[in-house]
Amino acid sequence: MTRRARYRLLSRYGRRQRGHLVALVGLALLPAAMAALQPLPLKLFVDNALGDVPLTGVPAQVLETIGVADDPRSLVVFAGIAAIVLGIVTYLVSDATTLYWEWVGARMVRDAAKDVFDHLQRLSPHYHARTPEGDSLSVVTTDSSAPYTAVNAALVSPVMATVTMVTVGLSAWRLNRGLTLVLLAMTPGLAVLSRHLSGRLKRAATRARSERVAVTSFVSQIVHALPIVQAFTAERQNLRAFRSITDRAVDANRRTAALEASAESVAAVLGAVAASVILVLGGQGVVEGDVTVGDLVVFLAYARVLDRQFRSLLSVGRQLRLAEVGMDRLHEVVSSDDRVRDPDDPVAMPTATAPRSDTSPRSPGRTDDDRGSTHPRGLSVQWDHVTFGYESGRPILHDIDLEVDSGETVALLGRTGAGKSTLVGLVPRLFDPWEGAVRLGGVDVRRAAVADVRSRVAVLRQEPLILPATVAENVAIARPGASLAEIEDACQRALAAEFIDGLPDGYETVLAENGSSLSGGQRQRLAIARAFLKDASILVLDEPTSALDTESEALLVRSIEQVSEGRTVLVIAHRLSTIRRADRAVVLEDGRVVEMGTHDQLLERDGSYARFHQLQTAGAPT
Repeated sequence: MTRRARYRLLSRYGRRQRGHLVALVGLALLPAAMAALQPLPLKLFVDNALGDVPLTGVPAQVLETIGVADDPRSLVVFAGIAAIVLGIVTYLVSDATTLYWEWVGARMVRDAAKDVFDHLQRLSPHYHARTPEGDSLSVVTTDSSAPYTAVNAALVSPVMATVTMVTVGLSAWRLNRGLTLVLLAMTPGLAVLSRHLSGRLKRAATRARSERVAVTSFVSQIVHALPIVQAFTAERQNLRAFRSITDRAVDANRRTAALEASAESVAAVLGAVAASVILVLGGQGVVEGDVTVGDLVVFLAYARVLDRQFRSLLSVGRQLRLAEVGMDRLHEVVSSDDRVRDPDDPVAMPTATAPRSDTSPRSPGRTDDDRGSTHPRGLSVQWDHVTFGYESGRPILHDIDLEVDSGETVALLGRTGAGKSTLVGLVPRLFDPWEGAVRLGGVDVRRAAVADVRSRVAVLRQEPLILPATVAENVAIARPGASLAEIEDACQRALAAEFIDGLPDGYETVLAENGSSLSGGQRQRLAIARAFLKDASILVLDEPTSALDTESEALLVRSIEQVSEGRTVLVIAHRLSTIRRADRAVVLEDGRVVEMGTHDQLLERDGSYARFHQLQTAGAPT
């Protein structure tokens, strides 16, 4: 990632908070002023109250006005009260500034996480297939804080440190120019140290991030596969692998921490040397009468303040290098073009409707008048000489020329890897073909808005997505904003209402993650209810009954037949019972259509379909 790209990404989030950032820069003047004022009561106490140094200038005029200039005891009390007040105000101002910046920073982290999450949702399935889940999680949960860290390191911390250093430095310069120059002599050493460590620190931080992602990805994979892990008693083997991965992560974090600790140690040594030199030179000045004891005490306090600011500026370089690691990964995700985009001037998809022949059971919320309602009629689907692949030079589909008529049911057969899922994935425009075109109702899907295309397609997969939300919310994914009556009607027609009514809180029951609290048949019925609620023109079935027993399959087939009525249906088929319900079957091999026709026609040809039929009738369930 180039420096310019980082700046553009950083400025995106900085501009959103520019008003607050300007206010923070203004607030930086207050802590700087307090840092310069806080040690002054010590000088008043040592030189004027306890010593014999006379008051001069503005302090003398102020103290004379309040009547304490000539009384040492009154000066002691005044110095003590002034120290307490300045201390309290300093901490209040500092805490207020810190809290304000934390609030602004949290808004920046939120904006970055929201942008990344939204972009991840829109990336193609192929992107997520080749990207570890742990890496995507890390980008959202960890790397999204990189803009905040970078703005803090590049703007907020340097401004606050610089303003404080200038203010305190000017006050120190008025006290003793020579001693101030001793403090400034630390600067070249700290600059060389920062430059020397920055590259090594970024490399170490990059490795540490990679190892953290590996740990997250491994845990995520094992959690998803726990039933298999337990069935094969692989717990010890996985524990050994986990120890190996976490050991590498610990080692990477140790190296990063060691580099940071080294920088802190060197900076502390430089600060201690400078303070010692100041003490020696200042002490000699006191002995010779050129410096007062109060000046030396105040100067030592200023020296500590400047030392902290120097070290703060040194840490800026380290923070920037650490932030660059997250910024680079953040940029990779948000700049990824692995997604389909809306055209500049999208055309509307067909919306013609046809009467529905309603033979489904009447649900409590439906009346006789509802029987004459309509749903979008099935749209034709055409693959016009389509070639497509996920990686350049490696096509999965080769010159597919296929048309499915409106309202037709077509079964897609073929071995694993033949291209069936890829073929149907082009229909809702999960990705676009390299060559040729995919048309729904005669409209090239690339000419229509993505949301408009996908609203015409409903998908039923082998493993439906069940979120850790209520039953009603899970069904309403198909049509956000649907009323409870519409959700209940969809569940009634999907034959899901009976088991839902038996749940503890009915439609308000919160389901476990991945639907683990439901059986396979119940999860599929919720997925069918979604299809009913969406009322799409095209239905894609990825053999949703293949993992079910015969009794559950028979129950679901009734629901699928109802939701398929009047729609164009594409079935990825593995079971003969599914194929026999199709109007036509299409056989794919190596991304090419090798056979196509009705059940009887394909049996007569004695090809791949006939061999599939023979295997199914010989031993597979029908």
